[in-house]
Amino acid sequence: MKRILLLIAFTLVVLSGCSNSDESINFSGESENWKVTYLLKNLGDGVRESSGTIEYIGEESKPEEVTFQFFYKKDQESFGGSRTLNEDGSYAEFDSTTCTTCVMYAEDDEIPGVIEWDEQKESLVLTSN
Repeated sequence: MKRILLLIAFTLVVLSGCSNSDESINFSGESENWKVTYLLKNLGDGVRESSGTIEYIGEESKPEEVTFQFFYKKDQESFGGSRTLNEDGSYAEFDSTTCTTCVMYAEDDEIPGVIEWDEQKESLVLTSN
């Protein structure tokens, strides 16, 4: 009985050391007119999930459509897209995506990007918080 309990305890210790599925990094940034959040979650075994939001914080009326593109480490990877203003005045969240070949960002990384709307353009850098 002692051996079984010892084996179970040892197995639990080893498995808990291998699990990093709770690892996540929140990135965010603000410009004069926009606030962006980006969440990366390590699901383990080289799988990463990402999602995010874009919010207009400017003083003018919200634009009907916004386009954004962010670049990780000199074009190693990028994410972006276009969002149309919803009836409730919000923009849809970035689609939650899962990736097995993507890079897992580090907490000290910076992710520069560009946001365009109504013939205007702003640069923005996302940093971890």
